[in-house]
Amino acid sequence: MIKYLVGSEINGFLFVSESSEKEYRRTGIFRCPLCGNNFKTRVDSIATGHTKSCGCKTGRGGKPTHFHTSRDGYRSHTYVSWQSMLARCYGNDPAKEEYRSKGIIVCERWHDFNHFLADMGERPKGKTIDRFPNKFGNYEPGNCRWATNKQQANNLTNNRMVTYKGVTKTLPEWCDELKLNYHRVICRLNRGISPEEAFNTKKQDSSMYGKRKTSFIVTYNGKDKSLKEWADQLKLPYEAIRLKIRNRGWVAAKAINHYRFPHLTGASNLINHTFGHIN
Repeated sequence: MIKYLVGSEINGFLFVSESSEKEYRRTGIFRCPLCGNNFKTRVDSIATGHTKSCGCKTGRGGKPTHFHTSRDGYRSHTYVSWQSMLARCYGNDPAKEEYRSKGIIVCERWHDFNHFLADMGERPKGKTIDRFPNKFGNYEPGNCRWATNKQQANNLTNNRMVTYKGVTKTLPEWCDELKLNYHRVICRLNRGISPEEAFNTKKQDSSMYGKRKTSFIVTYNGKDKSLKEWADQLKLPYEAIRLKIRNRGWVAAKAINHYRFPHLTGASNLINHTFGHIN
């Protein structure tokens, strides 16, 4: 039996040291000839040629991925982000046509995962890749970062910019800073309300909604009540029904039945039996 010595080279792997742990088979620390990484494995696995690398040679085209992929299908979060980035710009998914239509590309250097990893580092937990500071630019060094969901939301190309008290920010940034409900504020702005009024919650709650809830009278099942009273009595979402009536032009009966009888398609059949109108 051949006695392999520490410091010798076995099938291209440098035998760095014996393993400090007691194993059933002789194990040691070896240096991978592909990436230079030290790793532990059995000596006989190296000697027979069964081990080809430290685990790095499982990437695209047989290139090292430094433990970010494996033969059993494992892919690290960093590797998934890299693959998704390429698919976003060069794949066939119709949902990603926006990227291709805008001409957004991945720089040639980042077509190699190793270069991407060297420039961006490991993907931190809870973050994904984001084009920043130029959100209209390409995926390339100097224009990408690992960002949180909130940072991503504030960096969308279709974000609404709002000027308030002489300062311009995205609407998500204003809502976060002023602790406002984003969906409620954007509905107010869409109705033509100024940012000063839309952000003034006390004024809105008293003048915009208080009177409306008591004076918004509808006829349903032959009876007249405020929409708020109908919603409370039938345990239905008042705001959702109100928006159906005001924004979509639905009659009261259709809007109420839409939520009261959700199992019926469109609730249109019920309108003939329960026709209502707004007074």
